[in-house]
Amino acid sequence: MGSAYSRAALRTRIHALIFNQDLPSIFLTLNPADIHSPVALYFAGVNVDLDNIRIEQLMTTYKRAETIASHPVATAKFFHLLITNILDTMIVGDVLGPVKAYFGTVENQGREDIIKEDLDQFKDEYVFENFDVANTWSTPPRLTRDSIYAAISTTDLSGFKQNIYESGILSTPMKELSSSSIFHDSPSPNKLLQTPTHDRLKSVTYASHNVSKLIPACLPTPNPSSPNFAARFRADVVQLVEANNIHKHSDTCYKYWNANRGDKKSCRMRMPRKLIPVSTIDPDTGHISMRRSDPWINSFNEYLITACRSNMDIKLIWSGSDAKALVYYITDYVTKMSLSFHDTFALVQKSITSLKTASNQTDTESAIEKSRKLVLRCYNTLASQQELSGVQVASYLMNWNDHYTTHKLEGLFLIQIERYLQTQLNKMRTKQKLEHSVHDVTDDDVYDNEETIDGDDNNVEEHFQIQSAESDKKYVLVNTRVDYQYRSEILKDICLYDFVSTLYKKKMTATDLKYLSKTAVSIEENVNQKGRLPNERYPFQKQHPQATAYLMLKYSNLHVPILYGPQIPRRDRDETRERYSRALLTLFVLWRTVADLCDFNRTWEDALKSRQHLISTYSWKIIENIQLLHEYKK
Repeated sequence: MGSAYSRAALRTRIHALIFNQDLPSIFLTLNPADIHSPVALYFAGVNVDLDNIRIEQLMTTYKRAETIASHPVATAKFFHLLITNILDTMIVGDVLGPVKAYFGTVENQGREDIIKEDLDQFKDEYVFENFDVANTWSTPPRLTRDSIYAAISTTDLSGFKQNIYESGILSTPMKELSSSSIFHDSPSPNKLLQTPTHDRLKSVTYASHNVSKLIPACLPTPNPSSPNFAARFRADVVQLVEANNIHKHSDTCYKYWNANRGDKKSCRMRMPRKLIPVSTIDPDTGHISMRRSDPWINSFNEYLITACRSNMDIKLIWSGSDAKALVYYITDYVTKMSLSFHDTFALVQKSITSLKTASNQTDTESAIEKSRKLVLRCYNTLASQQELSGVQVASYLMNWNDHYTTHKLEGLFLIQIERYLQTQLNKMRTKQKLEHSVHDVTDDDVYDNEETIDGDDNNVEEHFQIQSAESDKKYVLVNTRVDYQYRSEILKDICLYDFVSTLYKKKMTATDLKYLSKTAVSIEENVNQKGRLPNERYPFQKQHPQATAYLMLKYSNLHVPILYGPQIPRRDRDETRERYSRALLTLFVLWRTVADLCDFNRTWEDALKSRQHLISTYSWKIIENIQLLHEYKK
């Protein structure tokens, strides 16, 4: 992530995915150790036999770090290759259970040899059945035992079906559990999926003497086809967890602690954690307490940690007030500014110096104006001048994004379409007032102050794109609103949100003209046709300025609309209820003109109440997700 603008764009994309796909269920952090990876060294030009790792090939830790730091392209390639393979084969491959969407951001931690991936995952809907109910967001429902057990059986906080860690470092006394909780009676744990122990490590060793001397991150992942794979895999997990995933206190654990304020000295990572002998579920709130038998180990998944060969963390996001705060925190955390304090201070000092030496300074400027210019200069400097490592630069040059996601997203400038509709409605009302005045009718209209819905930003004009029409010599002004208004009659039953998600505009070709010229194709011809069927195409109505040159083509896979501009407000605030109602009508009710959405003598709130039955069940789910994200900010 680079500038402040790109971070804001990533937050908007995450919010769009939450609106469309429900709330995230898992927060996962991967921290690949490139300085210990033979693959990264291989990309950096080191002669390494990846099938037979030897200690002399890997050099010392310092030499490996020096090699990786001097080859940022190799490091970026290693990270991209590792993350894409983990996502494609393990995350999408249901290692963590059925996953319908994910969104991961890349963070550079100030060193060229460490890049981190923060990942939000969206589990399949059947895991959390209460999310399918439209009005169950304000108060947690009483979950059934079957639905909770189904969630437990498909998801696991620690990465194992049941923790049975028997390490000698247990120190926190176990407390008795409340009798009102439900005990999860899990099946007997698979030997392969047991949490590693010191005793088990002693009984399983690698045959190679050289391999045993290497740090665990340098070792290759055990081959499933190798003899005694189960024992090798357990030993590999043991070494990785004990080397990388056991928390050790450092100064950063107490950076917010202030002894002068009388603060209690506690680790901000909440270590050590409380021991829990048995996984339990509160049937009233749905809160799940997963079994924990070691207070210092970060949560992990055995398959992911063997793939990334480094430390990781995984957290489940359940329902309830704590989960609401966690979701909002995560969306901000994964897009946080990476600029350090000393760099920020230096940039602010640079802004102050440049403002003092500016030639356009006048003595007549007030203190308020000077302060405004200083704040603006500092903001622009911090937003535009960011420290980027060589790995980040290499990633951008190789056209590798700073985020990974399952879905493609498509922008929609909603506020501009709303303002167009508001302008048209105001014109209708003005026309009606003039007609009333002719007949000497004076009454107090309910729409006198409708122009103030958008506040001070109401004067922003609608934006258009300049595109060619019938020929390249003629150009017209078009945008998404024009495309939707004059869509094909076949698409009359699609709302604006689904229109953006399903269709895109393209210039007509000979193939498109041939497709449109065909009459109804028989079912037999469709069945006998070989290969993938062509994407559906829809012409515009003749009123569209590009009706003869462009058409709408259906996406092969649905896209997720990104709602640019001011957020849709909360539904429970009187001062923004008109804007809220107008936004929902614009997005989820079918229309071609403003008259389809709101009568001239009614408010937007009344119009929504009278037309809410026209909104589909799928759209109501998106509306509930929009409201939920607002509640998480509390």
